[in-house]
Amino acid sequence: MCRKLLLESGMWTISTTFSPAFYAQDPGMANDPRHLVAPPWDQKRLSLAVATATKEDQQNALRRLGDEESTVASVLRGGGTMLAGTDSPLDIPATSLHLNLRAQVKFGLQPWQGSGNGDLASSQGLRPRQGPRYPRARQTG
Repeated sequence: MCRKLLLESGMWTISTTFSPAFYAQDPGMANDPRHLVAPPWDQKRLSLAVATATKEDQQNALRRLGDEESTVASVLRGGGTMLAGTDSPLDIPATSLHLNLRAQVKFGLQPWQGSGNGDLASSQGLRPRQGPRYPRARQTG
């Protein structure tokens, strides 16, 4: 019913699916040097999330995530517009969107589909800006 409603409404929606189960599959995320730009409290949250996920059985979490991602895939395959998103700051910044995209691919989408199949501005009927956002940006000193 939800899938049909999403398709028939003609509206776009944002997939914010997230599961810490993927931390268990890639515990190296906590030590990834790219995450060192995050503030210390977010680094600590990520380390704790990875440690917790690796100690717990993730089968049920992965099954629920698969159910959620089947809705995303169904909407996309039916011609609807679905964009990948995040609930940050509720989730751990950077990793939540990354894991959202991983989940979309793991559960049936092609990697190029996982980034979303629409341009947010055009889905709202907005036209692209012409020229630089800041007029002085063109000046070169």
